[in-house]
Amino acid sequence: MPENGEESSNDTRWPNAIPYVLKLGNFMETSWKHSVSLQASSTVYLTILVGPFCLAVSIFFCLLFSLLHLQSTPTGFPSSPSCRFPGPTTLVASLFNQCSTLPPTPEPWSPDAFLDDPEVAAQRPEMDAACNLWEGRWIYEPESYPLWTTGSCPWVETGFECEALGRHDTDYMKFRWQPHGCNLPRFNASDIRRRLKGRRLVFVGDSLCRNQFESALCLLGIDLPNVSAVIERTGNNLTRKVDTMVYDFTDFGFTVEYHLSHFLVGFHRAPADAPPHIGAVVNTDTVDPLFARRLFDENPEGLILVLNAGHWFTPSKISHQNVSFLVNNQTRPDIDETEGFRLSMLRVADWIQQWPAKAANATAVFRTYAPAHFTGGSWDHSGGCSETHPTLPFDPTTPSDLWQDPSVLFAQISRDAMTQPEQIRKPIINDITNMSYSRSDAHIARYWTGAIGSDCSHWCLPGVPDTWNEMLFASLTANNIL
Repeated sequence: MPENGEESSNDTRWPNAIPYVLKLGNFMETSWKHSVSLQASSTVYLTILVGPFCLAVSIFFCLLFSLLHLQSTPTGFPSSPSCRFPGPTTLVASLFNQCSTLPPTPEPWSPDAFLDDPEVAAQRPEMDAACNLWEGRWIYEPESYPLWTTGSCPWVETGFECEALGRHDTDYMKFRWQPHGCNLPRFNASDIRRRLKGRRLVFVGDSLCRNQFESALCLLGIDLPNVSAVIERTGNNLTRKVDTMVYDFTDFGFTVEYHLSHFLVGFHRAPADAPPHIGAVVNTDTVDPLFARRLFDENPEGLILVLNAGHWFTPSKISHQNVSFLVNNQTRPDIDETEGFRLSMLRVADWIQQWPAKAANATAVFRTYAPAHFTGGSWDHSGGCSETHPTLPFDPTTPSDLWQDPSVLFAQISRDAMTQPEQIRKPIINDITNMSYSRSDAHIARYWTGAIGSDCSHWCLPGVPDTWNEMLFASLTANNIL
């Protein structure tokens, strides 16, 4: 199963309302027949009173079932209480626990729409700390991308290399991100390796974090003089079943690490006083001790910590599995996944403020939610993503798009949590949500190695996660951290 929090929209509770609607229709029909048998004077009054009422009720139920049809047609993200954001279907979604995304209508593919204007590019300033790297557009640049090629990187899982899995359209690899306000320097692996000397680049999060971690290894391995000098310390093989990996670039004096943490906060058996049906809790009172306990044991001064979360805060991982949230040492089944995510991110932000003095020069980075792009169903119910080119960008803050995807909501929750005004240590935001939203073409899709379904959550490598890391290294460089 793709580790993306996807679930099928198979809730069949709303059809149970149909018999009641039919009864109401029979009642309305009987009332109407009865009304025509009344005296002429009564008929006039009944027509005035009952006619508009019947018309209004009919219109109401037509609209209701039209909305329910939209809600029950899975189009891209889990039917989930976490899909609670402004839009005309909010009430219906809350009543029937249905929620799905309506992705933007794809524009016809034309390279002309994705080309950079040389005159505009010449007028843009070079990157600095003031440039907003995350507002921009995708540029089709097949002469320069991808930055590395399939089969050239020994540190990527076969399951992420889509070309090796049989995907032969390769345009998804050939785009670069162009900020509106500045020009990014061309990625230079040799320069970044030099800047990372004495540092620990640590990725902590779910399998989408591992997607980015493996991309970082491959980018840092471009034109590497001695590949055998990169040593995995733990002895673990590179598979999806491994929770921890530490790669030591011995010739350059830095490490790149990955530690699995689905929630970033604690996750354990439910306390004894929890309701009997609750088997486990996501503990919003503490960060995940499995990665935090030893994080500062080695070279805390050189730590660059890249965090992400969100894809496990869904009903299929929480409420449908009899999992609840622990808040202030109290089990809270009444808290939904969205609020649980918010409380968890606030806990992580507070923990960052409490880093020990020996980690005073360490850096925290938070990568926002990576959008999934399932259409026609969830991962295991005929959902897929068959696009081969990106769609044109859209503004997710416009009223018509606010309710498009939970990724927009979760990204904003994490931004707010990590940038509270009172915080002294504010993480750098690796704000990849909006830039990735138009890249439904770049997922593993039907080429994934699972037994059923498609993977429209994880991303092909080479591909979009390389851009996330380009932007990560650009942010660290612009802020004088590297």
